[in-house]
Amino acid sequence: MLAKDSTIDKSFILDEPLRGDILCEGAQGVWLDINWGNYPYITSSECLPYAACSLGFSPKAIRDIYAVAKAYDTRSGTDPDFPEALLEDPELLAIADAGQEYGTTTGRRRKVNWLNLDKLIDSCNITGATRLIVTMRHFR
Repeated sequence: MLAKDSTIDKSFILDEPLRGDILCEGAQGVWLDINWGNYPYITSSECLPYAACSLGFSPKAIRDIYAVAKAYDTRSGTDPDFPEALLEDPELLAIADAGQEYGTTTGRRRKVNWLNLDKLIDSCNITGATRLIVTMRHFR
């Protein structure tokens, strides 16, 4: 709530039709989404492309949805799909080290697992992805 005597710098407010190419970046991922995720191991927000519509444009204006995935799965914290035993697998630990898989806030090591292609396909179908980008492919 704004104080009665406060002012708002309106130069940062866009009050005209959106034009051109606009990139909206989502965070987290499908399986952490509050609606589609592995409850209760989720975040408290919507992570899917439809959340971009809260910016004020119609879903009809979305031409392409880029799905971005690592060549392996990661998770911080508790999740039954990522048991503690993953932290003892030398191959997965090597991938985690090479990918610098540490939590941004906590600095703790993320659990790394082999890419679950079934979940990746489901994610692309749920989100309506029109393009798929796979990162971190340089590991042997």
